[in-house]
Order: sequence, then structure tokens, then C-alpha cells
Amino acid sequence: MLKTAILTAEETNVSIGTLLIKGLMDTNGDYYVGIPQISVLFSFPIKHASRDIKALLYKDSPFPKDFIKLKTSLNFKPINAIPLPDFEHLLIVLDRVKNNTLAQRMRDSLVGLSLHQLFCDAFGVKFEAEDRQNWLKARLLTKETFWFMGAAIEAYYKANPRVEKYQGQNYSEPFDALNLGLFGKKSKVIKTELGIGKSALNRDHFGEKSLKNIEMIQRIAEAQIKYHGNKPVEAVKFAIALMNYPVSDFKQ
Repeated sequence: MLKTAILTAEETNVSIGTLLIKGLMDTNGDYYVGIPQISVLFSFPIKHASRDIKALLYKDSPFPKDFIKLKTSLNFKPINAIPLPDFEHLLIVLDRVKNNTLAQRMRDSLVGLSLHQLFCDAFGVKFEAEDRQNWLKARLLTKETFWFMGAAIEAYYKANPRVEKYQGQNYSEPFDALNLGLFGKKSKVIKTELGIGKSALNRDHFGEKSLKNIEMIQRIAEAQIKYHGNKPVEAVKFAIALMNYPVSDFKQ
């Protein structure tokens, strides 16, 4: 068996929303996350962290990868590390299969940005190889989950019940605030302009730029509702103020 090469890696802080992790970059310019840090973040027993993480990442592969050995200033001995795409895959597995709350928070924070972009920013590397718009477009929500913030709204009002003035008010208020903030028009006005009456708005009614902005606002608002207990309509207003998008045509 060939001996695994040990590479030297530079480290820097990488912000993922409100979280901060230590990013690694080897002499070839490739990015990694260290197994010791993953162990701490996601509560893998340090003694068996490499084995357990490898089992999650490569359980369906007949030829599981070996982890990269990196020498850093953070550790006396070289550490095991996984490439950035594998770390992204690990977040997905931890979120979907293990229902890991931290993985969910990281994935929520990353909507609209790729981890590669964040690492490039942190290391001061120009990012031109990926087409950001295509990346975002590939991750836009399907019609069925266009208003994915609905689950967070439902959970909020189960915990904070109130008497509604009319059926659906809990959902229409934040969506009106979203459309008013982004497009200067409430949902009813947009429907009138589109001539769709009482039919529900979906992604086919909005342009690519608008969809990107809608998704980002919903992701931020959803996190505010889930993790900070904010009232849905206030969470949407917070997200709109934070992103400060100029009012635009919803068809753009």
C-alpha cells in the first residue's frame, strides 16, 4: 500500500452565516475541512471520528476514499481532512439522515452562496470559474416548495396561537410583506396584474432575479422564526432590511 502523501496547508477563518469554522487550503490551492474540527462541531467521538465520518460519506461506494493528510500550524501532528465537496456532502447527510441541527443551520446559511465561494473569499482568491447565476438557478425551489417558509410559520403559530381574522392570515401576512418589500406590491395586486384570480403564486410567475431574491429572503426569515422565535411577518421585514434589495419588477 502506498504511503499517503502529507501536504502542508494554510488555515483561515471562514464565516458561514453566524458560524465560524477553520478552513484549510493546501499548496495546490485545494480546500479542506479537518476531521478534528468536524468531530467537535458534530459530536463525533474523536477516537473513531475518521471511521464514522467515512462510513457516512462513502457507505454506498465500493471504493471509499482515504482522507487527506495535512500538516497545519494548528496541530502538532498531521491531521486527516476531507475535500470541500465532501464536506458539503457530509452536511447534506447529517441534515437529511441524522437531523443534525447544526448541519441544518449551516445549509440554511449557505443558500445563495457556495462553500467554494466562501473559502475563496476567506483566502482572498478571485472566484471566476463558477457561474454564480447558474449555481443559484440549479438550486431554486420547485413549484411545490415555492413557499417553503410555510412549515416554520405553522410551527410558530402552534407554539404561539392566536385568533385569525380570516383563514390563511398567518401565511398571507408574511408573504404580503415579502412581495411588498421586494416588488412594492402585495400578493393580491400581483395576481391581478397576472390575471390569475385566486390561484396561488408560484415560481413560474417570477423572473430569475426575483426568484433568487425571494429564496434568500425566505431562508433568512425562516432561520429567524425557527432559531430566534421571531413573528413571521417581522422575520420577513428583518430579512428584507438586512438584504436591502432595491424594489424591482417581479417579472425580472
